[in-house]
Amino acid sequence: MRLLAVLALLALGAAAAVTRRESEAAPFAVELTVEQPPGPFLHDTTVTLRWTVTSGNYDPTLDWVSSWWAPFPDTYIQYYNVTGNSGSTTFTLLNARHPYTFQYFRGNTSVAIAAETAVPDATFPMGVRTMLGDTDANEMTVMWASNRSLAENTIVEYGFSADALQFTVSAEKSLTYTAEEL
Repeated sequence: MRLLAVLALLALGAAAAVTRRESEAAPFAVELTVEQPPGPFLHDTTVTLRWTVTSGNYDPTLDWVSSWWAPFPDTYIQYYNVTGNSGSTTFTLLNARHPYTFQYFRGNTSVAIAAETAVPDATFPMGVRTMLGDTDANEMTVMWASNRSLAENTIVEYGFSADALQFTVSAEKSLTYTAEEL
């Protein structure tokens, strides 16, 4: 009896493998579109990724879409399991100073890459922090990180409220050194 059960399982497994190979050989194509606010985004943005399977059918156990950060092309940021031949999902992306790409996968194989990318404003000041002056209680240092060289006319605006920035001061450049330079 045990021998018959093993033979039955082997026969079922072989049939499943044949069916799987046939479905993988079938033509499969997907169109991706990205909807996002115009221009580079500042702190964060929400992007809608839409997919349409134009040839073949989606596989609910293997198909997924994802966002990818350009400096790390082998690691996805967010993913969403595909639930039909057409659909959409949203991704919330933070300004990481490099573009994001979007892909449709079947298993571990990329089937489509969206032509559009989500591009953050790499010069947007991030990580703003303040520090009281060392010797004068009337002084304050403002620091931030930006992927931009300071121009001659870079200024910091400040005031008593966000909608009343009536004071300005010229920014001074601080250098960042790499490990090789130290």
